[in-house]
Amino acid sequence: MFHEVAHGLSIKNTIDGRDTVQEALKEHASALEEGTADVLGLYMVTQLHKFERNTESGIYQVNYDQIQQAMNNLSKDTLTLQGDGDYESVAG
Repeated sequence: MFHEVAHGLSIKNTIDGRDTVQEALKEHASALEEGTADVLGLYMVTQLHKFERNTESGIYQVNYDQIQQAMNNLSKDTLTLQGDGDYESVAG
């Protein structure tokens, strides 16, 4: 559900207004959009985990501090690539 909501939050046009993200990134636009939706969806899910964590159970847990920073960084990177229409960097 959060993945689909994230599609609505991602960038559709480049920041400079010269193209849509689809036009600028060509065959890479769809893959980057799906990755962006995955990461933004995860970001939204982590917001649900701010209420409580059981650190005394001995059960392996995700390091929420590190994963949140990683998702923030990846979200920034993918949204910047879309917004700049940076074909060369996406094609990498």
